[in-house]
Amino acid sequence: MLNRRFRAVVSAAALGGTFLAVVPLARAEGSLFDVASAQAMRDGLKSRIKQPVTLRLAGSDKDMSGTVVAVGDEAVHLTQIGGMEFYDALVRISDIEAILVRRPVGG
Repeated sequence: MLNRRFRAVVSAAALGGTFLAVVPLARAEGSLFDVASAQAMRDGLKSRIKQPVTLRLAGSDKDMSGTVVAVGDEAVHLTQIGGMEFYDALVRISDIEAILVRRPVGG
């Protein structure tokens, strides 16, 4: 009786672990950004609303990290700025050289 329960628990754990391993891999295979659009920078930011990003700004050797709140035609609103958590920022999209995002674990 105990042996059956043990096998059932081990089987369930192995099956659950398989699903957890497959989901991140499926996400990692897909592209994080769509670069086919002329508005790739804006669209990339729009797909990251409520998610953390790091922006590399033109003419600066520093990056700005924060959570995307909203994206307009010309600017992005960030909150929870790294090192300045009680501040928000409005950044011109034309001043952004790169959008850095952390890849999913296992990707």
